[in-house]
Amino acid sequence: MSSLRVLVDLLPWLQSLGNDAHDFPEVFPVDAADVERGVELASRITAFAKYWLDVAPPVAPAVAPLVAPAVASPRPPAVESSGIASPAVVGTTPVSTVVKRRAAARRRQADSRARKRLRVDFSDRVPVELGSGATAANGMPRGSKHHWNKKLQGVFQNARDKVIPGALANYVQTLDSASQTAVRDGMRVSEDRVGNGIVSSLRAAFASLASSRCKQDRDIQLAGAAMAFGEGASETVQEVARVLGLKVGVVTTGQLGHRNLQAGVGLGLAARRRSGLLKGLVTEVKKKATDSLNAEVLQKIRDFWLRPGITRVSTCKRDVLRIRREDGTVEKASKQWLEMTQLEVFRRFKKEEPEVKIGLRTFEQKKPKQVRRLTRRDTISCCCRYHEDFRLALTAYNRAHELLHSKCECEDRACCPLIGGQRAVLSSRKPTVAFPDKVCGRCEVGSSTSTFVGSLLCPKLTGADGEPAEFHAMPCLDGSCEACGGLRNLKLCEAEIGKAGQLVEWSTYESAVVGTDDDGKNKHRIQFVQKTTPVGELVSKLQGCMLGHVPGASKKCLCAGKFVLKDAKGDWAVKEVAGVSGRNCPFLKPYPYHCFMAQFTMNMFNKCKENLPLGHCLLLFDFSENHALNIPRAIQSLHWIVKQASLLCCVLWRHAVKEVDGVESTEENPIIVKDYLYFMGNDMPHSHRAIQHMRKLIVKEYFQGRGLPLPQFIHEWADGSAAQNKCSTAFADVVESGRPMEWERGLGIPCQRSFFETSHARGEQDAMGVAVKHEASLAVMATTDKWYGKILNARDLYEFCLERLRFAKDHVGSTRRSAFGKRFFFLLEDGDVDESGQGFKTVDGTLALHSVRAGVGLMVGLKRDRPCYCDYCYAQCEQPQPDSEGCHYKSHVDEWVPFTMVAEAVGEERRTRMRAAEQAHDVAQVEVSRGSIFARSSGGDENHEYYLVKALGGVHQVLDADGIKDDYYTPGVGGSAGAGVHATPGEFVVEGRFLEWRDESTCTEYYVDNRRKCLTYSHHIVCVEVVMRKRKVGGRDYLIVPEAEHQRILAALV
Repeated sequence: MSSLRVLVDLLPWLQSLGNDAHDFPEVFPVDAADVERGVELASRITAFAKYWLDVAPPVAPAVAPLVAPAVASPRPPAVESSGIASPAVVGTTPVSTVVKRRAAARRRQADSRARKRLRVDFSDRVPVELGSGATAANGMPRGSKHHWNKKLQGVFQNARDKVIPGALANYVQTLDSASQTAVRDGMRVSEDRVGNGIVSSLRAAFASLASSRCKQDRDIQLAGAAMAFGEGASETVQEVARVLGLKVGVVTTGQLGHRNLQAGVGLGLAARRRSGLLKGLVTEVKKKATDSLNAEVLQKIRDFWLRPGITRVSTCKRDVLRIRREDGTVEKASKQWLEMTQLEVFRRFKKEEPEVKIGLRTFEQKKPKQVRRLTRRDTISCCCRYHEDFRLALTAYNRAHELLHSKCECEDRACCPLIGGQRAVLSSRKPTVAFPDKVCGRCEVGSSTSTFVGSLLCPKLTGADGEPAEFHAMPCLDGSCEACGGLRNLKLCEAEIGKAGQLVEWSTYESAVVGTDDDGKNKHRIQFVQKTTPVGELVSKLQGCMLGHVPGASKKCLCAGKFVLKDAKGDWAVKEVAGVSGRNCPFLKPYPYHCFMAQFTMNMFNKCKENLPLGHCLLLFDFSENHALNIPRAIQSLHWIVKQASLLCCVLWRHAVKEVDGVESTEENPIIVKDYLYFMGNDMPHSHRAIQHMRKLIVKEYFQGRGLPLPQFIHEWADGSAAQNKCSTAFADVVESGRPMEWERGLGIPCQRSFFETSHARGEQDAMGVAVKHEASLAVMATTDKWYGKILNARDLYEFCLERLRFAKDHVGSTRRSAFGKRFFFLLEDGDVDESGQGFKTVDGTLALHSVRAGVGLMVGLKRDRPCYCDYCYAQCEQPQPDSEGCHYKSHVDEWVPFTMVAEAVGEERRTRMRAAEQAHDVAQVEVSRGSIFARSSGGDENHEYYLVKALGGVHQVLDADGIKDDYYTPGVGGSAGAGVHATPGEFVVEGRFLEWRDESTCTEYYVDNRRKCLTYSHHIVCVEVVMRKRKVGGRDYLIVPEAEHQRILAALV
């Protein structure tokens, strides 16, 4: 209640505040607006205090000047309707103790009910002016004074910084000058007392932090100095430092921090850091050595991390990250999975860029954020089967050694050298060795694939500078080396292979039977399988992975050496295979050569991109996975019916042109522009015809349509897909690309197409497709988006891309390795891609070649097994007949070999057969297609009215002079159906397979006899397109003829 008494005492001065609120003495420096709000709030609070204060007139405090005469207002009458009795009235009634307790209980209950009923916001109640002798505010409800006292104290506590300064400042202003001077002197005494306490506290705090080297303690010291040493300490720096026991530098730093603290009011941490307003507040991080790296070196490190072969772009549209750059912009990038350890990446970088001074940790810190290492939750698809099969076999091979050689008693040092008296360390899982003096040293072979393969090849040659060559010698890589060919360096332990009872578990990819087709043939699919076999089978699998085939499995195999093969008893053993000396095995596809080609072709692509000559153009293209046009809320019936849009992606590099790009690329200052080109359609075929259509659109729309000069030469890079890029017709497109545009395959620009190694073409062309599909999927699923549920076909996707994805937010355009400039979209309507055209015979060595270009002569091309883009070969690109005399990789690159494209003419025999089929259709009205079932007459068979046959083709005419026979034909027997058919030239027949009966007595269930073929004369066919149903009998599917079909066949026989 003391606070309420003081407020009542100060009431006259609080009421006198008003227009003079802005003229307070400087001894109480407060904001005028705060004073006004404090006066208003104080008036309301004191009104409630005056109303509920149930005391006699306040007693004057000890200090007379601070007391003003006040007349206590009489207590207002009790409000009978509220049910609350005045405490004073109840207290004056003399009752017994029991009565007092009951009255107190009733009073507490009444107060509780009143508090629940009354929810009054007294802040909006404006009391009447209270002068001397004034009564309480009108209209204010009564209640417990303890209840209102608690609320008043809460409000008073929260607003005391506004109430007290205004009230006291006004009160001091009413005093005489002597009293005001006394108040100031008293405040100075208080300030001195407070100042001494603060000084002693600061001295102790700074002393405790002086000896600490912790960065956090240093930041605390700087922040404390910034708070303590403002402008007031600028003239007494030496004195402040002496009193607090600090160095002068701490005080001056605190003054700097104080100024930066005031200047950064309202700014965030990042804005303060950019403006330099954190100096003197936090410890500055020392510049590292790598901060001196220029932008070109940093960009070079970034590009190396993102290089294909180092990382693999994820093709999943969910693997997209939002990355914030240093300038505050946000970009989206696809995840890229590391294909090797970070240490291996660093070693490769140092080998290519030895002049860059950078350490391993700094190199790892400069790694782009989208480069990730695979975790257990991540999966990577489209892996190379060669690498995966070899990795799985080698991992299981090492585990088998760990198990079998833990108690090895091998005595043959040729295959298993012993380490006398030492213990071979395999891993933490190695069992206890039973013979510590005889531990097999074969287990010391490295577990990584590169180390293992390197141990089987001859050492790399040493150059003139003493450094090892970049690659192994070509004879070692292709398996023709006399020293290491035929896996001569692979040490085989007969002791472990001969353990027939010891089984090992391993995994691999192999072709497995998954069912049968319509003809009853087994269907095979590549599947991932788990196997438990003897060690010999695992070693044989490892050898097959190294050589590309199982040695000795074919009679034409020419491999020579020691291999693990099955003997006559079916057991695995080490056998010597003689082979043929001086000749390479035709089945030889060594794993080291595959690894070399994967790395070599990627290196050549990087050289082609980085050293692109002026006037040349580079294309990198591939089909992206079809984009599923999902509906946000699709019904259940559409689960298996999802429309798709085909997407062909192309990355184009060219030199900048001033008229279009605003800057001109020159030999001295080459500026490369990179654009993304998308070709999309509803039913675009994934074939070489679509690739040729894309090439023509690029020339017409991208170059000629935008006013760009046509390039002098085009370099194309693609994967080795046989249906799209690496086939005879696609080679013809490349060979004829220098012809005029009016020609079917002409572009008016010579071209050279190079191919990546199988399953190693992952790159930027895959990431650009992911970006478009990711954005389209987000837009079609967002309910607030304009495109919600509206991308239903390729045209909708095309319009969405034109609206949202044409420009790149992170385009730089000023450096050689700049981000892409624009996205260009082309819509391919149905029928735009012409599927007709001349075909060509297969080019010899198609699987091995990796580079094709035009030669000298009509339909003459040049091919080579390994592409090269060294400086010399690059200069030879525009020559009609390039050579490789000065090639920098002459030891690993072969010569250009000419070949001629031969048109695949439609033979006379094929044309005659087609005319015969048309005649049979027109004259005999026989329509038989492959896979259909037809009925033919039984030829007089008394037990059966008709036979059923499954057709292997349509009706065709026999053209052979000797005629053709079916597998049922028996010479010397008549021409009945049971004796087979011998069709003579000119007759029309249909090839097929009989449907045999499961049970001759019932003749109800049929199955297709895939062992033999039959011939049926076209005029013997009585009913086509017979519909049959399946029935499972004894776990096998059979075919039955429904009654309706049976009656239809019988009616046709009449």
